[in-house]
Amino acid sequence: MKIGICRIYFNFFMTPKQSIPNLTSGRSMFIFLQTGTLHGMYKISLSSLILLGVIFSASPRALAQHFKADHSLPAYFLKKNEKVIRALVRLAEFHPGNKIADVGAGDGLFDAAISIFTDSLTIYMEDIDSNVFVPIKFNRAVQFYSSVKKSNITNILIPYLGMEKSTGLPSGYFDKVLVIDTYHHFSNRDEMMDDINRILKPGGKLYIYDVLAKKAGDIHPACRTAIYLKGEIISHIETRGFQFNIMEKLRKVSRRKARIFVFTKKSGD
Repeated sequence: MKIGICRIYFNFFMTPKQSIPNLTSGRSMFIFLQTGTLHGMYKISLSSLILLGVIFSASPRALAQHFKADHSLPAYFLKKNEKVIRALVRLAEFHPGNKIADVGAGDGLFDAAISIFTDSLTIYMEDIDSNVFVPIKFNRAVQFYSSVKKSNITNILIPYLGMEKSTGLPSGYFDKVLVIDTYHHFSNRDEMMDDINRILKPGGKLYIYDVLAKKAGDIHPACRTAIYLKGEIISHIETRGFQFNIMEKLRKVSRRKARIFVFTKKSGD
């Protein structure tokens, strides 16, 4: 759920295969694309890649510079996302023993990276696409982040397959739920927010990170799904049994504002 066209757009093809020829060679290349239920290998010529660069509003030169390095590596992921990760860790105040659900966790790299800064959490990495989680790649990331941490990762990281309208996770089990770059992907927002409410303990916390619309009815420039104004996000979540707490500003993504929203499950829900 989390790995989509928008992720490719914002991170200049964040999940290419690990060995990609230099663009200047003129050879064809294989790029691994993951978007919702779309999943597969696509053979893309240099001319096609230039066309993609036009579509995604990125110059071919910028794309060429980007592909000089392997951007599927956990080091690159951490560099691109460290500010978001650190902000979330600070806001969430994770404690050893906390049970966390990451709804729309995709390949799990975000949760592996969080494990640098946290200890003894149990994190369920939920997603609706079984293909985006690659155990070999994930285990390599955990090993790398252990070296960054200079000690073993102590979090328990569990991949979990959900559904379009439900996570399928146990009721009243989680201290905190993360929705990272996923809210605008929900095709059934009411049902998903009700289900997130269901799986949280009383007083549990919800953390949503997403880009904001510039105006009502705005469309995500890459994945072409609706994105929302700050007030629209807050009012919608509050109708699903949550109380808005705070919002933190983060770096702009494709000239759009990005925010972390923090909500608390209301008592009695």
